[in-house]
Amino acid sequence: MKHLFLSPHFDDAIYSCGGTIYDFTQQGDEVTILTLMAGEPTFPLPDTPVLKDNHTRWEVGDNPIIARKQEDETSAKIVGATTLYADLADCIYRVVDGKALYATEQSLWKNIHPQDPAINRLHELELPDFDILYAPLGVGEHVDHLIIRDWAWQLAQRQELSVKFYVEYPYLRHKSAVKQAYEAFPTILESFKQQLSQAAMHHKIQAMMAYQSQIKSFWDNADEIADEVRQTFTQNGQYVEEYAEPKFP
Repeated sequence: MKHLFLSPHFDDAIYSCGGTIYDFTQQGDEVTILTLMAGEPTFPLPDTPVLKDNHTRWEVGDNPIIARKQEDETSAKIVGATTLYADLADCIYRVVDGKALYATEQSLWKNIHPQDPAINRLHELELPDFDILYAPLGVGEHVDHLIIRDWAWQLAQRQELSVKFYVEYPYLRHKSAVKQAYEAFPTILESFKQQLSQAAMHHKIQAMMAYQSQIKSFWDNADEIADEVRQTFTQNGQYVEEYAEPKFP
């Protein structure tokens, strides 16, 4: 079985689905993670508050893509996945006519800019061979996640693909955000939990720790990751990751 995970940014698939990915690869399945907003930024960089804030936290220089891709490749190896990268830029780097489309923290959420070039670029991409496609559900309403969710939904309708939508970490910490994502979807979704092995949770956490540049975005330090992640992904005493399948009329 070939599984293709669409990851908006370098960490999204592992943060949200790393345990599932590990269990798949251990049973002999092929897993590919396609990170879509993985393109290097165009210089000069936009002079915006949100870009400065992210670069300050990441501490990997003015072109973080090099370091973040290395982190991603290290992380993927831990769970046994193969990595692929598209050349779309992260939303904080995208510009039209020299003007940043997403200049502030507030602009990153909910409202996709109508001139965003990523929308059309996605439709030009050729996907590798797969049996099941996994895409973000849009929990938290980050614009990059919403763009990819909508694209995957259109692919599913047009090509009758087997698609599953995953609930994104860390936004799933807020149950209201998960509920809102389900309610915003244009069809009925059947929610299910993917049970994880103890080994899968261990490898998921190790893979998450490989994203050193992202630790300060979600935790005070790396020591907090294991306990918080185990608690977040536990339900009724079992480790789980949450998915949804669309039910077409």
